[in-house]
Amino acid sequence: MRRKDREMSKEFGFQLVDKATFGVLSITDLAGNPLALPLSFGRRENTLYFHSAKSGQKTENIRDGAPVTVVFVGEHQVPSVLTQEEAQEIMKDPQLIRKLTRKIFTTEFESAIVRGIIHSVNDPAEKMDALKSDLRKIYPGLDGIL
Repeated sequence: MRRKDREMSKEFGFQLVDKATFGVLSITDLAGNPLALPLSFGRRENTLYFHSAKSGQKTENIRDGAPVTVVFVGEHQVPSVLTQEEAQEIMKDPQLIRKLTRKIFTTEFESAIVRGIIHSVNDPAEKMDALKSDLRKIYPGLDGIL
């Protein structure tokens, strides 16, 4: 990460993964092209789980043991816009322009980037646990039932 002053802890990343409604799985497809797939994920400790149909673009391009990256974005906001008068006042002072540009003309957001290796889950018990972890996240009211 270029801006070390903005780097967050691993615990922050786990919290963001747990609250994000989806993540974007990035892989290289069979033709060697980048492919990004928005998916809902469940997490158990250091493992992310998602479910998939048995056929389709996702299934056809995911290879067991392939490296992947998943990006999660949490809360975001665009800082308040300046009034016309405030903008004109700022434009008169070059020092102020440089200082404020970083704070005004930006988008503030939280994100977590997870890198790893993708593996199929074949064990029926682990499959059920993985599905439950995803369902708990999507439907927190079912936690006592699952």
